[in-house]
Amino acid sequence: MMQPGDVILIYNMPYPIGNWVIDWVSCATERLGHCATVLDDGGMPTVYEAAIPVARKLTVLGYAVQLALWAGDRAWGRRRTGMRLRYQVWRPPAVTGAELEAMRGEAEKWLGVEYSMIWNYLTDSPKIHCSEMAGRVLETGLIVPKWSKPHSKITPMDVRNVLEAAGLNVVEEVTLP
Repeated sequence: MMQPGDVILIYNMPYPIGNWVIDWVSCATERLGHCATVLDDGGMPTVYEAAIPVARKLTVLGYAVQLALWAGDRAWGRRRTGMRLRYQVWRPPAVTGAELEAMRGEAEKWLGVEYSMIWNYLTDSPKIHCSEMAGRVLETGLIVPKWSKPHSKITPMDVRNVLEAAGLNVVEEVTLP
């Protein structure tokens, strides 16, 4: 069960062209194409992410529905890619209430901001992408150290690498049909 402080990494997303660019930019060895954070919103675990069309928040149940849509490639009417969507939930050892509140405050600032899958990697844009939002949230909560590059240049692979370096553990891994 996802809980506040968790980080979600998603592999084999259904829109391959954008992910190929992300893979290339991040020198990825796996098809890691998306990330999100789980925070507390009024006592309910809620997923915060930058995704098409704008940064948003969804209940954990609503996010499970979104994952199922992506797994079936129905989200954008694309035909099946032949790959199965897989996600991992990473959990920090302990997160204080103050850290979670700071993280939620940072995530809330970005809600409604237009999403950009590729432009932020190439230029500094007022838009936001998934790993930029997750990177900002994790840094604000002191889950990871200050990034050594601009937030707009953080890739999903960067998020995974810093989670590993910070000692977070995968507590759940699921491959959807």
